[in-house]
Amino acid sequence: MFKSIRFRLRLIAFVPLFFALILTAVSLRDAYTELSHTESLEPLLRLSKHVSAHVHETQKERGATGVYLGSDGQRFSNEMAKQRQKTNLSRSTLGEFLENFDRSNYGDWFNLAFSDAIAKMNQIDEYRGKIDEMSISSDDATRFYTDHNAAMLELTATVSSMSGDADLSKFGATFVSLLQGKENAGIERAVLASTFSDDCFKAGGLGKLGSLVSAQDNYIKNFRNLATPELVELLDTTLSSRAVDEVARMRQVAFTIGESKSKQRTIECRIAAIQVQQWLSDISATRAYEGFDDGFDEAEKHADKFRTTIAELIEVAPDKEKMLTEVLTSFDAYYEKGIWMANKYIEGGPELGNPAMTEFDAFAADIDEKLTTMSEELDSRAGFGVNPREWFAAATERIDGLKTVEDATANGLL
Repeated sequence: MFKSIRFRLRLIAFVPLFFALILTAVSLRDAYTELSHTESLEPLLRLSKHVSAHVHETQKERGATGVYLGSDGQRFSNEMAKQRQKTNLSRSTLGEFLENFDRSNYGDWFNLAFSDAIAKMNQIDEYRGKIDEMSISSDDATRFYTDHNAAMLELTATVSSMSGDADLSKFGATFVSLLQGKENAGIERAVLASTFSDDCFKAGGLGKLGSLVSAQDNYIKNFRNLATPELVELLDTTLSSRAVDEVARMRQVAFTIGESKSKQRTIECRIAAIQVQQWLSDISATRAYEGFDDGFDEAEKHADKFRTTIAELIEVAPDKEKMLTEVLTSFDAYYEKGIWMANKYIEGGPELGNPAMTEFDAFAADIDEKLTTMSEELDSRAGFGVNPREWFAAATERIDGLKTVEDATANGLL
C-alpha cells in the first residue's frame, strides 16, 4: 500500500516535469526553426543591399544619359562616361556576390524575378552601344534603365514577403518603401534633366512629373509610418538641406512655367487669327457704312499681334523657326485674302462677296490646320531658364542623402 502511495506521489511529481520537458522541446524546436529561417533569409538581405547599391548607380547613369541624349550628345558626355565606370564597379560587386548565392531555396516566384533582373542587367552594355551611336531616343533609354531598376528592386521585396517574422517583415517593407521613393526621385532627375536640356516638356511630360512627385511623397510617407524613430529623424535631417530646397525650387519652375509660356502664345495666335476674321466679317456685313468702318483698322491691330507673337515663339523655340515661318506665311495669305473678300462685299454686296467668301474659306482652313499643328508641337515649349547641370547636381545630392538613409535601413536588416 505504501509503495502504491509512494508511486502515485512520484507520478504526480513527474507529470509537471514531463510537460515542462515537452514545452522546452517545442520551444527549442521553434527557436531552431526561426533561427534556420532567419539564417536562410540572410543571403536575401545581403542580396538586397548589393542590389540597392547597384540600382543607386544605374539611377545616376539614367539621369546622365537623359541629359546626353536630350542635348544630342552635346552635354554630359564626360559625366556619363565616369558614371558608367561606377555602375560597372557596382555591377561587378553584385556579380561576385552572386557567384556564391544559392537561389534554389527561395521558390519559383523568386527565381523568375531573379532571372528577369539578371537578364536586364546583362543588357546594359547593349543599350550603352545604342546610346553612343545616338540610335535610341532619350525616352527609350530612360525606359530601359527604369525597367532594369524595377526588376532589380523586385528582388528586394522578397525580404518582407518571405519572412515569417513580423518585425523583419515590417523592416523589409520599410526598406522597400524607401527604395521605391528613391527610384521615383531618380526617374524625376532623368525626366527633368532631359526637359531642362531640351527647354521643353515632351508630350505628357508635365503630367508624368506630377505622377513622379506624388509617388515619391506616398513612398516617403509609408517609410515614415513604418520606420523606427531613429530612421525618421535621420530622414528629416537629410531632407533639411540646401539641395532639397533647390530641387523644390526648380521643380516648381517646371510646374509653373511648364506649359504656360508657349501655350499662352499659341492661344494668343489663334485668338488674333479669329479676331482678324471677325473684324473683316463685320466690315463686310456693314459694307463700311459710316460709324461701322473701323473693321480694317481693328483687323490690322490683331494681325500685328499675330506677327509679334510668332516672332516671340521663334525666340522661345528657334529649332521650330521653319514651321513657324510657314504658319506666318499662311496667316499673311489668309489676312490678304480676307481684306480682298471684305472689299468685294463693300463693292458689290453678297453678289460679289459670297463667291469671294468661298475662296477665303480655303485660306481660313489652311491657317486653322497650321495653328493646330503649331499648338501640338509647341504647347509644351517652356523657356525654363534652368541649367540642366545645376538641376542634375541638386537632384543627385538629394538622392545621395536618401542613400544614406537607405544604408542605415539596410544595416538594420542585417
